[in-house]
Amino acid sequence: MLPPPTTICVEAATTNWRISRCVSSGLQRASRCAGCADDRGRTVADTVRIWYVSAQRLCNFRCAYCVSINDYAKSNTEDWHGPDDVALFEKIVHWIADRPFRVGVRLATLGEPFASRPFLAQAAWLSRRPNIDFVELLTNGSLLKRRLNELRRGGDISKVSLWITHHHTEISVARLIENARFAQDEYGCFVVVNGLLFADNENSVAELRRAAREAGLRFNLDLGYDPLTPHAAHLTLDAMVPVLVGRGDQPAHE
Repeated sequence: MLPPPTTICVEAATTNWRISRCVSSGLQRASRCAGCADDRGRTVADTVRIWYVSAQRLCNFRCAYCVSINDYAKSNTEDWHGPDDVALFEKIVHWIADRPFRVGVRLATLGEPFASRPFLAQAAWLSRRPNIDFVELLTNGSLLKRRLNELRRGGDISKVSLWITHHHTEISVARLIENARFAQDEYGCFVVVNGLLFADNENSVAELRRAAREAGLRFNLDLGYDPLTPHAAHLTLDAMVPVLVGRGDQPAHE
């Protein structure tokens, strides 16, 4: 078992079923797989999808609702705790590259990947491996204009996918959309603009959705949640996800 905070989830798609397995916990589930093809028309029947969360933690944002907290907290000054974290990251990246089958990789971090040159160097190297279908990075989108060229110089930019989440307290809609469109139009990246819906930012999310559509960008919406929810309340959605609480502090579904 890999030491925390490293987590690897592996998903294998067959013709009719998708099997998901978390390497760290051993949990596995099966679900129907309809269509099983990517946006380029290629079948994904033989592709294993890996979601890897590394210990990289440097971030240039200070979101009050950040889910990277406590022992796994992000940092505004420290990229990695120590050389062991970097060495483990490189070891896992090379393990992925050595798989004898096609792999699609989603790389997540505790911080912001584009704030870390060691992280970007390994992501670029991985994108050049012949068995890698894509490398997706989860990013806040603020550093794309400054750092995307590093990925292009060191990797195969045509394989890079960007999941760009808007943090409404840290970056304007206009700037995020400008950066996302730059990545899509200038570098050819597969881009998804992701919104986080909280109880107090409905107008911002609506503006983001309109701007993404006008710019020809894919849009996704997630429900924001409170990472500081007491453990005993994690079975209560209204406590975990503030937007589910209606007027007068009553659950929205009541």
